[in-house]
Amino acid sequence: MANYNLKQFCPVGHDTFIVGRTRDHRCKPCYLVRQTKYRKANPEKIRAIGHKYEIANKDKIADSKLRSKYGITLVQKQTIFALQNGKCATCPFIFESVSSAHVDHCHNTGRVRGLLCSSCNLVAGKAKDSPAILRSIADYLEKNA
Repeated sequence: MANYNLKQFCPVGHDTFIVGRTRDHRCKPCYLVRQTKYRKANPEKIRAIGHKYEIANKDKIADSKLRSKYGITLVQKQTIFALQNGKCATCPFIFESVSSAHVDHCHNTGRVRGLLCSSCNLVAGKAKDSPAILRSIADYLEKNA
């Protein structure tokens, strides 16, 4: 019968019941040091592993970014894309794919308004989402055309 009251120490001397153990019962601090050394010694391998993961999980990564940044899922973005018929919400630009569409959102409330092309998204951002600034610019352009 195992005695769970006995303390276990790693070769360096860490008490593994206090600092924790990994799934394969290694000391966490020692494992992290070893992992850091390996990553520094093999940056090409680490980069290749990351690249391979990104290729295999594009939708998962896109969904995660959308959830954290805008509070919507990839499915919701695809639904908005379909409702807009694959076009920018403000101009006649047609998107090549869902991923090329920029999510437009209110910076005050965080509410998603629609999908914009990069040009319209930049204009809205530079105008600080202010209709008054955009009307002012439109008036200026009409006067000086």
